[in-house]
Amino acid sequence: MEQKQEVGKWVIRSLPMDAIAVRRGDNSMALAKVSLDPAVPDQEVSGHTALADSLPVSRTRALSLRQAYATVFTASACTLIIELLAGRLMAPYLGVSLYTWTSIIGIVLAGMTAGNFVGGWLADRSASRVLLSRIFLLAAATSGGLVAISGVVFNAVSMWSMPVMVRILIAATAVFFVPNFLLGTTTPQVVKLALRSLDNAGQTVGSIYGVSAFGSIVGTFASGFFLVDYVGTMRTLWLVSGVLLICGILIRGRLGRQVVVLLLMLFIGMPALSTSATFDGPCEDETGYFCIRTVTRTLEDGSVVTDVVQDRLIHTTLKLDDPSFLGYGYETAYLRLSESRLAGDAATEHVLVIGGGGYAFPRYMTATHPDIPVDVVEIDPGVVEFNHEHLKLPRDTPITTHAEDARLFLNFHAPRETYSIVQLDAFNDVSVPYHLTTLEFARSVKQSMTADGVLMTNLVDIPTSGQFVQAYANTLRQVFPHVTIYVPADAGEARTTYVVVGSAQPVTTEIEGWTRIEGEALGERFPTRTDIILTDDFAPTDRLLRPVVDD
Repeated sequence: MEQKQEVGKWVIRSLPMDAIAVRRGDNSMALAKVSLDPAVPDQEVSGHTALADSLPVSRTRALSLRQAYATVFTASACTLIIELLAGRLMAPYLGVSLYTWTSIIGIVLAGMTAGNFVGGWLADRSASRVLLSRIFLLAAATSGGLVAISGVVFNAVSMWSMPVMVRILIAATAVFFVPNFLLGTTTPQVVKLALRSLDNAGQTVGSIYGVSAFGSIVGTFASGFFLVDYVGTMRTLWLVSGVLLICGILIRGRLGRQVVVLLLMLFIGMPALSTSATFDGPCEDETGYFCIRTVTRTLEDGSVVTDVVQDRLIHTTLKLDDPSFLGYGYETAYLRLSESRLAGDAATEHVLVIGGGGYAFPRYMTATHPDIPVDVVEIDPGVVEFNHEHLKLPRDTPITTHAEDARLFLNFHAPRETYSIVQLDAFNDVSVPYHLTTLEFARSVKQSMTADGVLMTNLVDIPTSGQFVQAYANTLRQVFPHVTIYVPADAGEARTTYVVVGSAQPVTTEIEGWTRIEGEALGERFPTRTDIILTDDFAPTDRLLRPVVDD
């Protein structure tokens, strides 16, 4: 035998090649490298030319291309659905901002990246349907678990005393890293299980990753355009969990009947075991833009008011049977400023409110000045419908509502030189639509105003910083000859509401409980003056508001 092996080696060495295909005992193919130097031991070829290392999967354990396509499509679609839902899950507790989406996108990518590395390692060592099935089942469990744990985690993290960016990053990591890591491990394993020959490896791998990318696209559009609006965030998460569960069962091909029954019972029964608040989330109504809910409370005088909460902020306080009631201090400032104008010829007045919320100021105007037309621009049709369904706003109200973005309304649909009073009530302490703060937007507003009209904006800032209110006032000064700021007289060092007024004529109205500041003197109230002017190209509202959020 030894003599035959030596003769065989001599024959191979005499050929213009240094490798030969050999058949192993388990019928798999391998390339063996035969040394031309007797002192150097023979070795199996490694790298991309080694069929033994590249194709160790038997046909019974492999995936067909159709199965591979279905598997990566499902994993990628679910990954992007979870990513889109992440912003909705965080909004009621941590708001929606540049920092929120930066953290979400970064953590999802980190999970997928780590998963790709680990998935490749697993594929080279133990790729099998069984392992892939188990990973899908784990992904189903962790995705479904978000229904129960996300609110608890986000609420706890929101209470921590640390910078907002750190809080959001920790919350996103704690909740979203693991499901995306698990789903990230699947594609390398699928490639290993689907690859049959190195002759068409490029086409096979490319098509698998192409289908995976297509799944990401479908998941993105499905969640953004349909699932959130018609199914809701929590139920969509549960749907994702169910799809991953079914995929995991199908990949295995055969799973104990008892296990299948148990898994399906858990999936179907968990909503019943969960409290409705947990399964439905904190929202009474979930629209394309907001999580909306109401809180009823009793004032000291015994009257009952309803707080309208959008995401994490109380936007409006109403007495549902008294439209003349204004519950916020800044609304009182609006009232005094408006009434000073209405003391003249009210027949020429026309009011525009940007940001409907609970329609508090529009309700007041139609109740106290029924002859003055009031237009409301509200980006979210769901907010408008919520007012009709839950907040007793009559469907035949004289208020005219334009359900679109304020920039689009002013650019394309707003009448010119019409509005004498414009109220901008679309900002909160965390989420500020930056495109409504800019110089370009202020110019659009002015074009729709009468020559003597006023723009009134309420915004939140903190007296120890004041960066945002200063920047916004600087911006209005580029458009309006006069900018006046009202601040509560009892404002301390905590966050407070400022009312900024832009007008062609000086505003001299004194409001009880408020201090009036002319625009140029505003910087003297804050430790650091800023000369920032907000534009469409440069509007760092998240950075300017960071001290407010961290407060």
